[in-house]
Amino acid sequence: MGVKGHKPLLSPIGQREPNGGDIMQKKLIQFFSEKNLPSVVFQIPFQGVTHFVESEFVIELIYLAPASEQNQIYKKLVYLDFRNANILDFLKHLAKGYIHQEYSNEDQQRN
Repeated sequence: MGVKGHKPLLSPIGQREPNGGDIMQKKLIQFFSEKNLPSVVFQIPFQGVTHFVESEFVIELIYLAPASEQNQIYKKLVYLDFRNANILDFLKHLAKGYIHQEYSNEDQQRN
């Protein structure tokens, strides 16, 4: 299941890039299923605004990422897991990056 009560939105996994996206996505789904992480809402302050990002949303973004990015994320997750690091800390890190990218781009589009 990944996060408690969470099912990936991408249901046929076969709708991915031909360069290995299917395999990597299956590995990621298995990883999050085995971790059974609690559902968490991250508070991400950026440019004077606090954004709220759910851990499930970050996991969905990982599933939607290109295979090359999924591969890098998977390697980092395995590395952190092997060292008993907090996976939610890494997901929060990814959420920060997402917010910074999305809202920095929004500011650039306005100008």
